[in-house]
Amino acid sequence: MIILYGGHFWKWVATRKLLNEFNIRHQLDSVPNELLINKDSFVLVVATAGHVDHGKSSLVRALTGVDPDRFAEEKSRGMTIDLGFASFSQNGVEVSFVDVPGHTRFIKNMLAGVGSMRTALFVVAATEGWKPQSEEHLRILELLNFEFGLIALTKIDGADPLLIELAQLEIAEATEATFLSSAEVFPVDSITGTGIGALKARLLDRAVTQQRSAAVGPTRIWIDRAFSVRGSGTVVTGTLTGSSLSTGAQLAVAANELLPRPSSTKVGPRRFSRILLDQRWTPLVRVRKLQSHGLELSLVEPDSRVAVNLSGIDANQLSRGDALFDPSRWLLSATFDATITVLPKLGHTVNRKGSYSVHLGSAESSASIRLLDASTQLKPGETGLARIIMPRYFPIRPGDRFVLRESGRHETIGGGEILDVVVTVPATRARPSKDLLSKLRELQQIEIEHLPKFTETGFEIENFEFHRLSNLAVDQEFAVSTRASLTERANSAGREGLDLASLSHLERALAEASTDLEVIDSRLFHAEFASLARDVTNSPLLSQLEQAGLHPPDFPPKERPTLRQLVKAGLAVETGGTYFANSAVEEAKLLLYRLAEESPQGFTVSEVRTLLDTTRKYLVPLLEYFDRTGITRRDGDLRSLGPVGVRESSNHTAGSVEDSGGDSSARE
Repeated sequence: MIILYGGHFWKWVATRKLLNEFNIRHQLDSVPNELLINKDSFVLVVATAGHVDHGKSSLVRALTGVDPDRFAEEKSRGMTIDLGFASFSQNGVEVSFVDVPGHTRFIKNMLAGVGSMRTALFVVAATEGWKPQSEEHLRILELLNFEFGLIALTKIDGADPLLIELAQLEIAEATEATFLSSAEVFPVDSITGTGIGALKARLLDRAVTQQRSAAVGPTRIWIDRAFSVRGSGTVVTGTLTGSSLSTGAQLAVAANELLPRPSSTKVGPRRFSRILLDQRWTPLVRVRKLQSHGLELSLVEPDSRVAVNLSGIDANQLSRGDALFDPSRWLLSATFDATITVLPKLGHTVNRKGSYSVHLGSAESSASIRLLDASTQLKPGETGLARIIMPRYFPIRPGDRFVLRESGRHETIGGGEILDVVVTVPATRARPSKDLLSKLRELQQIEIEHLPKFTETGFEIENFEFHRLSNLAVDQEFAVSTRASLTERANSAGREGLDLASLSHLERALAEASTDLEVIDSRLFHAEFASLARDVTNSPLLSQLEQAGLHPPDFPPKERPTLRQLVKAGLAVETGGTYFANSAVEEAKLLLYRLAEESPQGFTVSEVRTLLDTTRKYLVPLLEYFDRTGITRRDGDLRSLGPVGVRESSNHTAGSVEDSGGDSSARE
C-alpha cells in the first residue's frame, strides 16, 4: 500500500502547552459574557435564527440576563443589525448564544454568525407566524448542515389562541423534511417569562446529552471580531473548530489585508489557485491567553466560543472573515470544486452568468462559478458540480460547507460542500467525485493499482514526490510548504524543540529527511539548536530528577537556568518553584486515573498522598499543577478528573484495551 497526502486531504493532530501568565478576567472586560470555552465538557453553542422583529434578542436576554445588542443603533431601532453574544451557566453546564440579525439587509451578518455552528434556536412570533426571512434562514441552516434545533414560539401572551394554533401549523408545514421536522416547539414570552424555564431546562439538557464533535481535523477559527485591549494587545473572537487550542500555541493568520491576490482566473499548470504558506502573507502569531465568562483557561475544546489574545499582530490588520489556523495542516486556496444545491423555491435557474458571493465561516467573497457536469444551468431544487473561483485565499478543506448568494438580486440561491481545494485541471475536464474523495479522506490510503480512479477527479500523479523509506507519496507543493513550516516552527521553538508525537506521520517523514532538522529523544530541533538540546538531555540534573521521582531535591539558584531548559525541552515540569521529572509526573497521572476510576464520586488529598507515597511539600504543588492544566478539578475537599484528565484517561483505557486485543482474558 502507499499512503497519499496531497490537496484532497490531510491528517491533522493538535498540540497543547500550558502558559499561565495573568488573569485575563480583568484585562478583557470589554467582552462581557460573550464567549464560551469548554470547562466541564458540558457546553452548547447555539445560533439564533428567524424573521426580523420576532424577538430573538429579547429571548436571548430572557434566557441569559444579558443584552446581546451591542450597538446604540440596534437598541434604538429595536432590531439586531450585527452579531450579538450572550451566555448562561448552571451547575457547571454552559450555554452560549450567537444572536444573528433577521432583516434581509443584514443577511450577510447572519451568515457570518452561523457559518461555524451546528445547533439552532429558531424563533417564530406567534403574532405573525412563518415569514419570508424565516424561510431563508431555515434554508441557510440546511445548506450549512445544521444538525439540531429547537423552535421558540415567541410573544404568546400577546397572541390570540387561534393565532398560536395557526403559527404552529405553519411551522409544522414549513419545517417538513428539514432538520427541524421533529424539533420541539416551546411557546414562550420574553416579557412575562412564560415558558422560559422549560426552554432553558431543555437547552441545558441538550448541552449534557449532545454528541460532542471529536477533536479531529486541523485547528481553525473564523474571526468575527478583532479589537485591541489596553495592556493585553490584540484580541479576536470566534468559534473554534477542528482540534483543541491551548495557550502558547502557534497559529498562522489568513488576513485579507496581508494576502496577495490570485494571479489569474484560469486553472492550469501555471494557475496560482493555491498558495504556500509564507510569513510575508500568513504571519505566525502566538496564543497568549484564552478567555470565557471572565475565566482564563489553558485549553479549549473544539465547537467552543473563544476569545484569543494574540501576540505578533496588530488588531487593525484583522477583520471579520479572516482566520486563524494551524500552519502545519493547511494550504490556502482561492478555487475549489464542490457540489451545489439550488434552493427549491428559487424563482430562476443558476448559471455562470451573474454576480455571486460565497460565504465560508464568517467570511464573504465575490465569486464566479463554472458548472462541471456538462450542464449550462441548474434548476431550482437541483444538485450539480461546480467550480468556485474567488479573488482571495482562504484556509479551506474538503467537507467545508458554504452558502452562495447572488449579489444583483440580493438573495440566497443555494450552497453545498467543498470536494477539492487543489484544482489542477481545467473545468472542462474536471469531474470531482464526492464518493471517491470522501473514501480517500476517510482511509487516507489506497492501493497503488487504484490510483487511475483518482486521476479522473483531477488528482495528477506527476505532482507528487515519493518517499521510499516512509512509503509516502506527497504533493510536491504541500511537501515544500510543510518542510518550510516545520523548519520555521522548530527554529522558533529553539532549545525546547517540538514534540515528535504531536506531528503527523507525514511531518515526521519530511522532518527526518530534512538536513535542517534533527530528532533527539522524541523531540524535533532545528539544526542550530540540536547540539544545545543534546547537552540538556545529557544533563546530570535530569538524572537526579528522574531518580528522585516525586521527592525531588532542592537545587541551588545557579542550577535554575538548566532546570528551565529541561522544562522547555519537555523533560521536566515546574510548579510552585518545585521541579519534577516529566516521567514522574506522567506516572503520577496514570495512578490518578486508576484512583478516579475506583472513586467516581471523587477522591481526597489524603487518598492521593497515600497513592503517590509523597509528602505535603511535594503533593501541594503537584496537585496545583494538575488542577491548572485540567488533569483534575477541585470541588470542595474532593477532586475528580478535569476535562483533560477525562480525555487522556479515556484514551489510555482505549489504548490498553486495543493493546490487549479487547479480550478480557488478556487483561486478567
